[in-house]
Amino acid sequence: MNSYNKIFFVFLAVALAIVGSGFGKTGNGKENGEVSSFYEKFSYGLEQKPVAEAKPAVITDNSETGETKIDASYGEQSGKGNYGNIFENGALLKPDLLSFIDAFQKVGGEQAPQISGNFAAVADLKTGRNYFEENDAFRWPVSSIAELMAAVVAAKKNDPALKITFPSGETYSLGDAVAAMLMGSKAGAAEAIANAYGKSDFVAEMNATAKEFGMYSTNFSDPAGLSAGTQSTVLDLEKLAFNIYLNYPKIFETTKKKSVYVTELNSKKIKLLSNANSFAGTSGFVGGKAGSADDGGANILSIFSYRGRPVLVIILGSSDGFGETEKLMDWFGNNYK
Repeated sequence: MNSYNKIFFVFLAVALAIVGSGFGKTGNGKENGEVSSFYEKFSYGLEQKPVAEAKPAVITDNSETGETKIDASYGEQSGKGNYGNIFENGALLKPDLLSFIDAFQKVGGEQAPQISGNFAAVADLKTGRNYFEENDAFRWPVSSIAELMAAVVAAKKNDPALKITFPSGETYSLGDAVAAMLMGSKAGAAEAIANAYGKSDFVAEMNATAKEFGMYSTNFSDPAGLSAGTQSTVLDLEKLAFNIYLNYPKIFETTKKKSVYVTELNSKKIKLLSNANSFAGTSGFVGGKAGSADDGGANILSIFSYRGRPVLVIILGSSDGFGETEKLMDWFGNNYK
């Protein structure tokens, strides 16, 4: 064996040792000392090819009011988020060549905060590393988080000529209807989009797409998450977030905005829609979706930029989804660099 081959095999052995050390699950619990991985849960999603996304109408920013008009590709709201000083949106979308190696190392010994949410996780979305998990394999009604999958199905269909009629009688383009749904400030948006395609077929495609993403513990009974039968797990929602981030980034780019303008097609009036997500508009917020059920508490899926990387926080069944998300993100920022 020549010297080149020796060097190669030594390098290979070291690389395999590093990869192997990061895997292994510690089971349900709080902080993971060895940092478990859900990369294997994303392996199917990595094979998916990008599909054209729904394209909302492009309208320019209003410099006088500081509001952003709808354009899912561009625009950033300024804010005073905790992570604004390290926000680098461009870096978030770059390929991660070291996806098997921990991007963050533990530097503190602070205990993870107690949360009321029954199910939770904190993870690096690019590398697939879990840094915190709580009952992440149990099913739970996901409420409005289901609309992220509805947005994926609408993006796959990508029919810019389709007109969506809301229960109020207002009519919007598909792109504007999706934006209204993701803002969470327009009642009936998800149902209107599904009805335009045939609700049963649309929901069936949501479930079929879930299987494509490897979300085998997920069931969608309706497009808006109004039914208690629309359930998923933290692990499956991680797969959903990863696939949206990878193949449908405009969905998260829309959800991170504080407000958007849409055009009602019959009257031609431009209307302002505010995002119901209190994280929207802060400079470190990359995107996500929040919802609540009458008997299921608050559910929230959020992605933040931390040191130029997307960190995913999911909490289901919480009495204070936004507050507890902040607690988990603050804990992570204090203990992992």
